[in-house]
Amino acid sequence: MLEAACSRLKDWAGNPRARALSLAINVSASQFRQADFVDHVRQALERAGAPAAKLKLELTESLVIDDIEARSRRCGR
Repeated sequence: MLEAACSRLKDWAGNPRARALSLAINVSASQFRQADFVDHVRQALERAGAPAAKLKLELTESLVIDDIEARSRRCGR
């Protein structure tokens, strides 16, 4: 999905009617927690030649819920 999104952004950048658009993709908790997640995103943008400022990463609710549950366990709740 990331590769396709970056490719689409590259296409839009070359279209005067679409170049102002941004594209958002969902990122799961497991993806976000991967040690190389940031590198993977950066490389996908570079390979496609896509403008990084136009890619929006949306974190799924599971990431927030997992964090709340983990904090609750650490606090003894």
